[in-house]
Amino acid sequence: MRTRDLVADRLDEQFREADARLDGLYAQARARRAHEEMDEISDLRAARELARWEYVAMRRLPGVDIDSSRRTVERALHDIEVAIGRLLDRLDATGRTAARR
Repeated sequence: MRTRDLVADRLDEQFREADARLDGLYAQARARRAHEEMDEISDLRAARELARWEYVAMRRLPGVDIDSSRRTVERALHDIEVAIGRLLDRLDATGRTAARR
C-alpha cells in the first residue's frame, strides 16, 4: 500500500502542475482572443481528464494493476507536458516575430 501512496502523491503533484500551466495558458489565450489556441488547450484539458480517470481508477479500485495504470497515467501526463512545451515554443516564436515588426 505504501508504494501506491507514493505513486499517488507524485501523480497528484504532476496533475496540479499540468492544471496550473493549462489554466495560465488558457487565460493568456483568452485575453488575446486566440480561439485556435483556446481550442488546443481545451483538447489538452480533455487528455488530462482521461488521464485523471485512469488515475482515479488506480487509486480506488481494488485489483487494478498499479504498475500498468501508473505507466499509462505517466505517459499521458508526459505527452501533455510535451504538447504544452510545443505550444509555448510556438507562442514564443510568434511573440518574437510580432516584436520584430
